[in-house]
Amino acid sequence: DIKMNRWEFCASTGDIPSSRYAHTMTLYERHLIVFGGVLEEKFDDDRGAVHLYDTDKRTWKMLFPKGRIGYEGQKLFNRTHHTSILNDTGSKIYVFGGKIESEQPVVT
Repeated sequence: DIKMNRWEFCASTGDIPSSRYAHTMTLYERHLIVFGGVLEEKFDDDRGAVHLYDTDKRTWKMLFPKGRIGYEGQKLFNRTHHTSILNDTGSKIYVFGGKIESEQPVVT
């Protein structure tokens, strides 16, 4: 609660993602979009899944974006230690840098 300057537990339902770190969370309207990260010292096994949290309904949903993206049409790889941002029209999320499972830095 920002007004009261305190943390509160929010019970939620749906496809709740596993605990993770080195991921990104992007705000889109009244939704939080989680991508990538490391869970239990390994890369996320969701293989490019995107987790969508509805802040009004307090529900999680797992999405699997279709198509090819990035440099030379690469698939969306799970990654860690990257950044992401929503464009000004709210139609695209840009993901930059980070590491994929090969541990090699990537630029897409």
